[in-house]
Amino acid sequence: MGLFGRRKAAEQALGTAQAELQALRGQLAAGESARRELAAERDRLRQNGDDLRATVGRQTAEIEAAERAVAEATAREAATRTQALAEGGPGPSWPLVLADMQRRWANTVGVQPADRAMKATDVPGQLAEALDREVERVREEVGVDVSIVLSGGIATPQPVVYLLAATDLLGAMVSTFERVALEVDDGLVMVGEVWSELGDDLEVARQRAVDAGLAVDPVEVDEERVRVTLRS
Repeated sequence: MGLFGRRKAAEQALGTAQAELQALRGQLAAGESARRELAAERDRLRQNGDDLRATVGRQTAEIEAAERAVAEATAREAATRTQALAEGGPGPSWPLVLADMQRRWANTVGVQPADRAMKATDVPGQLAEALDREVERVREEVGVDVSIVLSGGIATPQPVVYLLAATDLLGAMVSTFERVALEVDDGLVMVGEVWSELGDDLEVARQRAVDAGLAVDPVEVDEERVRVTLRS
């Protein structure tokens, strides 16, 4: 090969090398661009993770603060109620109300005078026992299937009003339903079953309790039962 041929071959080799170099530079630029994009995506993900952790931390702190507030409010309410009971007591009319209910209960179920004294000595226990006796009296006198489950006493700052409202509600229940179930556990739940016509006696009695300052849930009615809850 002559000088001209060698020169031509060298120029072709140089052109090929330059093209390959240009291609490598393009690949390098693309790789660098991809690297920058990946680094930016990594930074975005890292920032999102930091933001998410900060959000979770704030929400956790808010939940804990809300739980503490609820616990403190519940403790204050319980302390206030206990203090009210300790300072005010049930009032002078409480023994009179219990004596009247005791007399009517004893006369209906045939209890001798020596056996009429209440077992409970504290007001919440006496209130629950008075309701138990009233259920027994109503069951004997009216003939309605009435039952009661006592799971505890009822601590209320208004025991006289509470007991009168409870017996008023019970009277409305037994005049409406063929079967009535009561449950006492820091409050009173009455459930009535089997009725021909509901009427408004129960709602009127509930409203009387509300007007007397007691907390009474709205009457719940479904196809099989009616429920009313008297809060303590």
